[in-house]
Formats: sequence, structure tokens, C-alpha cells
Amino acid sequence: MFAKENRLRRKKDIGMVFRKGEVASSGSFFVKYAPGRDNVSRFTVIVGTKSGLKAVGRNLLKRRIRAILQDAKIGRKKTIFLVAGVRGRFVKVPKFAEIKSHISQCLEKLRLL
Repeated sequence: MFAKENRLRRKKDIGMVFRKGEVASSGSFFVKYAPGRDNVSRFTVIVGTKSGLKAVGRNLLKRRIRAILQDAKIGRKKTIFLVAGVRGRFVKVPKFAEIKSHISQCLEKLRLL
């Protein structure tokens, strides 16, 4: 879980990232980011109910994506607002290595790594 100060929670901020942010996708995963207003980088993970997973699977997927973003050390050099999420349907939760490769590809496309 992200530290409280690093959570992107306000609907207005998330909407701004979706409207004005840059996007990269790989497989069923996407990452959107926009320059932040504060001195702190903020992150959020979105996995909708249309993913086809039950709540337990959606929560597991969110935890895995959060762990990858924390290990990636992004947002250290400049302040950003970042939204990571999933598109499409899943039968079961993907393996950690698969998620990590897709999220890493998205971050490289956006030049955040």
C-alpha cells in the first residue's frame, strides 16, 4: 500500500490525469500520468468490476500492481500523478512476472523508469 501522502484519492485529480495525461498500454494493462501540482508524487490503481474477477482477485491484482510501482522508484526525480489499471476481462489473476513485464513496458514507453 502507498503511504497516505502518496495516494491519489481526489476525484478531481484522477479526472485531470485521465483528461490531460499521457497514456501507455501493454497487453491488458495501462498507465496514465500527468505532471503533479504538489511536491509529492501520487499514485492510484484501478481495477474495475468488468475485469471479470471477483473482489478477492481484483484486490490481489491491485496489490501486485502497487508492489511493482513501489519497487520501480518512479516519481523520485519529478512530481507526477499516476494512474495504473486494467482493461479487458480475465479468467484468473495473471502471474506477478507477467504483470511486472507489462507495467514495466508501459513505464518505459512513458520514460518514467
